[in-house]
Amino acid sequence: MLFFWILKVKRNGIEAEAYVSRIEEHETIDSDGMPMRTDDVYVVYRTQEGRQVEASLSNQGRRIDVGDRILIKYLPGREEYAVRVRFRG
Repeated sequence: MLFFWILKVKRNGIEAEAYVSRIEEHETIDSDGMPMRTDDVYVVYRTQEGRQVEASLSNQGRRIDVGDRILIKYLPGREEYAVRVRFRG
């Protein structure tokens, strides 16, 4: 399901420049009893209307650090979810 959301946003979304605002690390136990670490990455960007939004990043790609500048896409009405397009460098 996530794959189709990412594809939809990449095809139909509005591009914006963003920066990584925070990363929340979580550790859970999988079904085999093994610890599993996941990261929730959040970015801040401005919509076309100029509103500042903090959004959850759906596809992190390579290692991302707080402060990294990236290009994202978002869908109007669903601004709280962003999809990474590429790093700004």
